[in-house]
Amino acid sequence: MATHPYRPSKALSTVTDPQGFVITLERNCWYGHILRGHPEMRRRLNDVEKALLKPTEIHENLDQRRMNLVYYQRCPGRDRFQDYLKVAVWVYDSPGKRAIVTTAHPVVDIPPATRWYQGKKRWPSST
Repeated sequence: MATHPYRPSKALSTVTDPQGFVITLERNCWYGHILRGHPEMRRRLNDVEKALLKPTEIHENLDQRRMNLVYYQRCPGRDRFQDYLKVAVWVYDSPGKRAIVTTAHPVVDIPPATRWYQGKKRWPSST
């Protein structure tokens, strides 16, 4: 079993994504990492939940040392120069479809796969 990236804490929010993953945002992650490292996320908890519930795209990160799934939600005009919200989650129980949020912050665009980001689109399917 993989090591949990944060000390377990109480859930701040739990949602189920379109693929059936039950994703928890823990208090330690929200207050200890996201708001501390990304102060622009203040007052954006609802946006994080929306990105998980109704993402524009979900990518699978093929370099699983950092995160497993990356959710992008288009939210134009919300940030001055950044049109997407990125939410990264770690799937700690793949058969049980359970995951936790590891970070969330605005980004300019959905990145193409590069040597630094080995992601591939997982949802919605292209077929």
